Amino acid sequence: MMDRFFFLMFLCLSSCAGKTQDINLKIIDSYVDIIKSRNDFNTSITEGSIYEISNNKIVGGFEFYEYFEEDKKELFRLEYISNTEKSIIENYFYKNNRLIYIEYIKDYELNNVPKVIYIKNDLVEYTPIQKKDLEKTLIKKGNDYLKSFIDSK
Repeated sequence: MMDRFFFLMFLCLSSCAGKTQDINLKIIDSYVDIIKSRNDFNTSITEGSIYEISNNKIVGGFEFYEYFEEDKKELFRLEYISNTEKSIIENYFYKNNRLIYIEYIKDYELNNVPKVIYIKNDLVEYTPIQKKDLEKTLIKKGNDYLKSFIDSK
């Protein structure tokens, strides 16, 4: 009898956990859609060259776009684009000065579907990215960009 009770509790908790995660992802998706659609942000653009040190030559370029509200000193989105042999786009989304979502598109010209990372309370909530080193690198970059933004204000 007790075994059945624990089994039913396990099923209920497992079912609820999945639904809670789905709700969290939908909330983040809605927030990201709102941020993408806003056109009233202050914008800062930084451009530069990408050098190949071994040959001491320029192999491409990069651009950073920061979308923020000056009066709140809050960063909402940072878009990083690099063009070398392949184009890469990284979009970082922030809420209350915390990283919550990352989109990563490699080989942009090939119309690849973005890989995403959902973050809640500084922990990965969901990602289809299989390479943990890529996941860690993107999260570190997103947090480093945020820190740099906050330090500059």
